[in-house]
Amino acid sequence: FFFNDTATTEIYTEQIVGSVRCVQETGVRLMTSTLKRAIETVKNINIPCEPVYLKFLDEINAGIADGLSITEFKTQYPQEYEERTRDKLRYRYPRGESYTDLIQRVEPVIFEIERSKRPVIVIGHQANLRCVYAYFSGHEIEEIPHLNIPLHSVIKLEPDVYSIKETRYFCDLLLGEFISEQDADQKVPDDIGKMFISHSKSEI
Repeated sequence: FFFNDTATTEIYTEQIVGSVRCVQETGVRLMTSTLKRAIETVKNINIPCEPVYLKFLDEINAGIADGLSITEFKTQYPQEYEERTRDKLRYRYPRGESYTDLIQRVEPVIFEIERSKRPVIVIGHQANLRCVYAYFSGHEIEEIPHLNIPLHSVIKLEPDVYSIKETRYFCDLLLGEFISEQDADQKVPDDIGKMFISHSKSEI
């Protein structure tokens, strides 16, 4: 599963907890970013396993643009914004990373997930989850920076016979529950496959 999140609201955190309680009996591997907002989510997930904190899963290093929204980045660094727009995959933020750098950084996590015989929960951020998601869902490298990893969502990937079965759930903050995009009445299931939780505050 992939979870995608911001600095979570209380309702959203409760939904994350509820959606992974079932792994208490099945066993799970929990991998997380080392950033504060990811660690806060881990503290609220009550499962019998020791989280593995990996800097590989930290958000892309945006260098001089760290903490800026896309609008702020465009206003303060218009030339950099244009270069990024032309080639988001290879553009490297000054004193930061490019998506190609990030892909190499998260490779060890991808290989570890692939080797796992147990369900996996990954708590990360939008950019690095795009890299992990692309690998397991069969997307080309050029597509990675543009993949849709929305906030307040769960992406469940399950191995199928010849493909990967994907289900997405979105947190309705008004209802206080996750709802499947395929079925408005379908909530997060009790079975766990590979779960990815993403935390991101900026649009970078």
